Amino acid sequence: MKFICKPIYFVNTLRVIWALFLLYNEFFIYKFAAHQCAIRQRYEQAVTKGRFIFIGDPQITDDHSYNRPWIIMQLTKFYSSIYMKRNYKHIKSALQPTDIVMMGDLMDNGRDWNDETYKLEVERFHTIFPQDSSVDVHYMVGNHDIGFGSGIEEHWIKRFSQYFGPTSYIFQKYGYTFIVLDTISLGSDDPSIRQEAEEVLRQQSVLKDKNKILLTHVPLFRTDECGPYRQSKDKTIRQGRGYQYQNLLTEEMSDYLLKEIDPVLIFSGDDHDYCKIIHNGYNRSVEFTVPTFSMAQGLKYPGFVTLNMVKNETLAPTTAKQLTTHLCWLPNQVDIFINYAYLLIITLFILIIWSFVFNRKRFRRNYFVADNMSLPIYRTFYPPFMSSSSSVLQSNSTYDKPLFHGRTSEYQHQEKNSSLASASASHISTSFSPATSSFFYSVKVFVYTIKDIAWVSFIVYILCILIL
Repeated sequence: MKFICKPIYFVNTLRVIWALFLLYNEFFIYKFAAHQCAIRQRYEQAVTKGRFIFIGDPQITDDHSYNRPWIIMQLTKFYSSIYMKRNYKHIKSALQPTDIVMMGDLMDNGRDWNDETYKLEVERFHTIFPQDSSVDVHYMVGNHDIGFGSGIEEHWIKRFSQYFGPTSYIFQKYGYTFIVLDTISLGSDDPSIRQEAEEVLRQQSVLKDKNKILLTHVPLFRTDECGPYRQSKDKTIRQGRGYQYQNLLTEEMSDYLLKEIDPVLIFSGDDHDYCKIIHNGYNRSVEFTVPTFSMAQGLKYPGFVTLNMVKNETLAPTTAKQLTTHLCWLPNQVDIFINYAYLLIITLFILIIWSFVFNRKRFRRNYFVADNMSLPIYRTFYPPFMSSSSSVLQSNSTYDKPLFHGRTSEYQHQEKNSSLASASASHISTSFSPATSSFFYSVKVFVYTIKDIAWVSFIVYILCILIL
């Protein structure tokens, strides 16, 4: 009861609860997700010579991503951007990768922007995924960046290459050859569009290295199910086509790439959900389709995939054992918003009980005896219909003390025999019953308490947005 009788304790407790809840949902939940992923790989850290993080389809939201009201679009852009930025920062800190691969579809409507807007979107992309000299970042192209097949324009490829590098290329690291192949251009009828990808295929054909890893934005053809970790109801990726997209490479092209490259591993994106399959024939290559990294692409739990390369070959005598992969899920942003709504409802319910039950009862008990009825804020407040000089509020009762100690308002410094005080007393006796007065008092308690809690929570939230 002492806790309830001291409004300062009550209000400050609710402030602390909101501040801690905000800190958890705006910082610690992302940090814990990253460290949980790192803990699962802690035994490999000492024997890892290279660690790759594969980030699929960031597809940063822009003004034309959805047909929504302007304010809703701005909020979607803001929260999807800050979601990826926070997760990117925490996974880099926790996992300490040597390389990061962006699996294509860097922007949602990159192919449709004019050059000026495209440049601005690239700058926004790098604010979400800041460049770091300690980590090698490898960019891939997607159909949302340049289109698909015969719908691709040469200018779109050149523009992408200007900011992110070539669309097809080869790099060697840690004893493996990575073949980044622009498979969305291979299906074009224009030889100039296919040229770069075909050149990379010719270059890799003369390499003697058998440890090849193929990176393609569009997954290879398959009919098998994706395994237990796929979130979608459809447990396989089905072939489908539309404007500037295709769900899978054709069966003929997939067979050709498997035979020509003979990769030990394949990483793909585009589908937005996770999928793991083994391609029959040839090298029985394992393909991992990386889930989207964005909260705005239809997946409840976005995620990413890591690839660890064992340092000591005596610990892993075969190629398969030298490579380990891990699927890591990220927090559900929608659940975070729902949790805020739950806490708000609970807070309002508690304040209603406190303001309209406890404080109203106290008001009625003190109505004809108290000379200083104050609201639970950092000042003593007299409602307009009350005055410390009113004859009906005169008493030497032990209840004369204010509910909330602190800075007093100008009302306390009024002279007790002022004409305003007499008018207020007359107003009480003629216009307001004790029940009506107590109701008004409870409403003010409720409103001012909300305000006192809200401004502290708002400051904490803004600090979380700006700093964390």
